[in-house]
Amino acid sequence: SEPDGGKILAGAAPCFTCTGGSAEAGVLFWSADKIEKGNYLITIRVRSDDDDDSEDVVTFNLEAKPQNIEITTLNPLPNASVGVDYTTAISSTGGGPTSTWKVTSFTEENGGAFGGVKPSFDAPGNASTGILGWPAGDIVAGRYRVTIEVENFDDGLKTTDEKTFDLEAESP
Repeated sequence: SEPDGGKILAGAAPCFTCTGGSAEAGVLFWSADKIEKGNYLITIRVRSDDDDDSEDVVTFNLEAKPQNIEITTLNPLPNASVGVDYTTAISSTGGGPTSTWKVTSFTEENGGAFGGVKPSFDAPGNASTGILGWPAGDIVAGRYRVTIEVENFDDGLKTTDEKTFDLEAESP
């Protein structure tokens, strides 16, 4: 049942036999793509094959939470070119609809601090959409390490992920 707003999608109720296994194994299966976040009451009734009058009923509360957010973009990032505005999309999976992106570290490949204006998600809308930008006038040729963090809030649950990428800025 759905006591707290969770929704069971059509044909998606949990079961014991839908994985090709035996109901005797005692493993409850509920496909992750068929459940929405929420609280569910699951009642399991067990009957003995030996005695039709022997029965046990147990009810469990299941809280389904959103999957943790994870940055999925592969390393390295596409190259930047000096004198050309740079934008690239950073992708993620999991979490809910509200994410905030930021650059937490930007260093030269050898570990030295970068003294200029670093790439960011500062353009309007970019902090929520994962679009990394670097204005043409701020790009300096070199090899860099950029660490990106995404933070997600979904129904009061906060999840974060951080990933470091290589980024090369080439001279024209």
